[in-house]
Amino acid sequence: MKINNILYITITSLSIILLVVFGQKNRNVENKIKTKGIDTIGTVVNRTQGIGNGGITVFGVWFDFYVDGELIKSDQLLTGKSDYDQAIVGMKYKVKYLIGDPHTKSMIFINEPIKDEYQNIEEERDRIRSSYKNANVFLRKNARPINELKYFLE
Repeated sequence: MKINNILYITITSLSIILLVVFGQKNRNVENKIKTKGIDTIGTVVNRTQGIGNGGITVFGVWFDFYVDGELIKSDQLLTGKSDYDQAIVGMKYKVKYLIGDPHTKSMIFINEPIKDEYQNIEEERDRIRSSYKNANVFLRKNARPINELKYFLE
């Protein structure tokens, strides 16, 4: 019985330590992208909402941007429902990425839309339809009509 308790405490302690270490590593990467990342413009391709571990609702966006003429596709978890509500499929936003691995080391800043691009949302949605498999499905499900979006940009 004592050995089981010691084993349980040891495994639990190691799990907590690993979670803290991985969380710190992710925060360090995020801070590095924010401070040393290269600025560019990216487009929200899709926004998602689902149930994560423990029954917690998680929000995310898929976005793409160009680096040296190559289309880079990436995704990011959002901090909450307010960011999810502000993410407009087809809208362009500020993006920062790190050289070497922009697919995984990039961030889109939903709170910094490129407002001059508002009139091009439909054109971007057409580009998304031609670039992504099943785009019609996720656009129908997750992209709000243009007339519902005007208040975001005023």
